[in-house]
Amino acid sequence: MIIKDVEGDGNCLLWAVMVSYLEQVKTDEKQFKERYKTLFGTESDWNRIFNFNDFDFNDNENVNLVKLFRNRIYNYIKENLDTERPLNKCDFRSMLLESEINKENKKLNPKDNEEKQLETTLEKMKKNGNYAGSNEIEAICNILNCNIIRTNETSDVKYIEKFEPDYVNTNDEIKLHYYENKHYKYSSNVINNRNEENISAATKQNYHAILNSYKQQLLSKDIDEKDCDAIINIFIEDLNKAPSDKQSKILEKSVFELTNQDKLLENPNLSFESCVKPIINNPKTSAQELSAFANANANQPFAIKVA
Repeated sequence: MIIKDVEGDGNCLLWAVMVSYLEQVKTDEKQFKERYKTLFGTESDWNRIFNFNDFDFNDNENVNLVKLFRNRIYNYIKENLDTERPLNKCDFRSMLLESEINKENKKLNPKDNEEKQLETTLEKMKKNGNYAGSNEIEAICNILNCNIIRTNETSDVKYIEKFEPDYVNTNDEIKLHYYENKHYKYSSNVINNRNEENISAATKQNYHAILNSYKQQLLSKDIDEKDCDAIINIFIEDLNKAPSDKQSKILEKSVFELTNQDKLLENPNLSFESCVKPIINNPKTSAQELSAFANANANQPFAIKVA
């Protein structure tokens, strides 16, 4: 499970929910279409983002989607202001009247009656880019019939809240992370691997050629095969941690580095894709040093730097 970020434009809660909800079924055409309609109230243009890789938060059509989703939330809350909810939950009217937005409105317009206050608060909730929080999450759970797990994190404390639909038992869930009461991200177990199909056969061959070349260089230094495999595994784990759409580029650079290693090693200002490679490639590195490197780092893979 990894934590993925979204645009910090005031819509971060909505972006996190939308992308997480769709990403979970992004390769299943039927489920994706159903979830798209649940989010936005329409099936129009659903296939434009089907099986998306990296979601583009700046695309105008996607911005229109987050506006549609915000309107769905606004309409749900407005239509259910006084709807009776389970005994342990306040109705939306009570929650909105106690919200920070409404308290600010009361200070600005102390003479407004309750209905006018609610109207002002709802209009602010409807506006694109305005903060959305717990009240919206309560509505989202019921719109999507989905549990939402929110991990709240500040410099001082970390705690988890669970939001559930009012009258539906479900195993579907979205995991959100809320940082310093300012920004939302989401947890994902989906690796964006659609671009792997575009990696050429030559590049895949390069991968095996690189590993074989590394191993031969290690063996030429009289490195114990166990230590050799440990060092190779560090590079493999590095590569697997890199975004899939960057892996092809990394492999191509690796081929270049192997081909030109003598010249590259003469220039201390050039950086390699992985700290493993210059250690392996450098003819001055002794067998003892490589063995020590393997023992120290076999279980601590280094992250590849992608330019």
